[in-house]
Amino acid sequence: MAYFPFFVDIEGKRCLIAGGGRVACRKALTLMDYGPDIIVVAQQVNPEMERLIKFSGSY
Repeated sequence: MAYFPFFVDIEGKRCLIAGGGRVACRKALTLMDYGPDIIVVAQQVNPEMERLIKFSGSY
């Protein structure tokens, strides 16, 4: 599988994460270091994602 390098400043930008499971949580953790406004859309979230949401101050 080939990967396309994508470099963009996402600070202050909205980023959508679909899902609330383990993979979505890992993506959220990775993105948090770069300062985006993360929006999670999921019917359910796992406990770790729940803690991230509460930690970020948005719910």
